[in-house]
Amino acid sequence: MLSRALRVLTPGSLGRPMGRRSFRGPQGAAGTTEVPPAESTAPGGEKGCCPEGVRGIPAGNDLYLESILGKNHAWAERTMVEDPEFFEGLAAGQSPQYLWIGCSDARVPAAVIMDQKPGSVFVHRNVANLVVNTDVNLMSVIQYAVTVLDVKHIMVVGHYDCGGIKAAMQNTNHHSPLENWLRNIRDVKRLHHAELAELETFQQKFDRLVELNVVEQSLNVFKTWAVQEKRIETNKLMKQGKAEYTYPRVHGLVFHPADGKLKQLSVREALREHEEILKDTYNLYNGPLLPSSMAMPDPTDPRA
Repeated sequence: MLSRALRVLTPGSLGRPMGRRSFRGPQGAAGTTEVPPAESTAPGGEKGCCPEGVRGIPAGNDLYLESILGKNHAWAERTMVEDPEFFEGLAAGQSPQYLWIGCSDARVPAAVIMDQKPGSVFVHRNVANLVVNTDVNLMSVIQYAVTVLDVKHIMVVGHYDCGGIKAAMQNTNHHSPLENWLRNIRDVKRLHHAELAELETFQQKFDRLVELNVVEQSLNVFKTWAVQEKRIETNKLMKQGKAEYTYPRVHGLVFHPADGKLKQLSVREALREHEEILKDTYNLYNGPLLPSSMAMPDPTDPRA
């Protein structure tokens, strides 16, 4: 269907000539793709309404995707020139040190924020960065990251101005399945109602609920069997001098879109406050439950 549409459309039908960009596909197969000139004008004569390289083409047109593919091929060629071994490294497999559990918000790209190359961060994203025990997708991600990829750090990363958090603060039915999902955030709000009630403005409550949600979801990570089992295993190795520290270590972070910086939250303190109750309720093994701070742990601390 796409190829037939491309044969029917002519350069003149779009009002401006199309450029041709070469690329090299799988197994080195060469090819070309049509891309519109960057200076072309969008429908209605407006400029700058669309991403560079797709101006002049309605978003519903198949050529819109073709122009995106053209940009992808240009990026691949440029990357090959700048870093000839880049794709060889990707093809060799992944060995990430980090699992990022973040929000689906388009402003929060994990590897970009961390200044990491592809292959360094294993990523799961959902609305409002929730860790829900019935979410088979995320539970599988955590299990695979911990038991197969052997990640050392799990980061639950929220962000200020989170639409999911704001929606959960409204007494509005957002309808299923979104409303079912947001109820997890409403539960966080209920648990911390007293603290939130002391704040004066909506913005203060909004920002604080973003943070409290991250802390609660970080604690939910510690409730999983895969994380607990791995921490027991690595804690024993640490005591034997075969591991530097107990892991995976869990970190609660908040990203601020306004300045691009990550803020660390006190997950350790939150767990310590109710440690005995939490251990009595959630511990699946007789071992360390406490999470870490971002600082390197004290190897003499058996709960590290």
